Amino acid sequence: MIFEIITEYQRVDNKMFLNYISFNNSFRLKEPPKFKVEDVAIDLNKKCFVVLFNKAPETQSALNSRFYSLKFKGKRVRLSEIKIEKKRASLYPKFRTVAESSSFFKELNSYRNRDNMIDPGWFSFEVKKIIDVEGNEINSPTYGNFNQFREFFVQQVKPSVSGPEDNLYMQKDRPIFKNQPIVKPDDFSELWMNTPLKTINN
Repeated sequence: MIFEIITEYQRVDNKMFLNYISFNNSFRLKEPPKFKVEDVAIDLNKKCFVVLFNKAPETQSALNSRFYSLKFKGKRVRLSEIKIEKKRASLYPKFRTVAESSSFFKELNSYRNRDNMIDPGWFSFEVKKIIDVEGNEINSPTYGNFNQFREFFVQQVKPSVSGPEDNLYMQKDRPIFKNQPIVKPDDFSELWMNTPLKTINN
């Protein structure tokens, strides 16, 4: 079922008038990924990148260096080692010497802006195909099936009604929220305008 309308009519003075109408429709809603990266930081002391996931990753996939893409100044940063600890992954770049590693992180750190962030134009990070311990793939959205239900009841039927002479009419070619004139009827307090239903004391 995609869309359903149910109506009910009642007889008033030998004519049928709408008494009840309901709308029921189903739809799919895209939800945020269950598994994602929350933050990527630089550990200058350990000379590595620290990736913080929102959930613990599955170890085998998180240790696959091909699933990480780090680029500095357009060049890919190769990894020599990956360490996993709960929700954290420490990525160690591959360098020939300690001096080369120190020089790299010193230069990278110098590209921080006023917000203490490194501009994406100089450094980029992407991760793919890693799954968490529940089997959810990184950054993959999920979809949920939902139903929307609305119903309206007619509380009064007025077969013979004349338009008010001293009030403005709503303009039918404009949305109802565009400064349309609204005049409450004299018996407004006796009407039920929305749910939950009124409590009636007998």
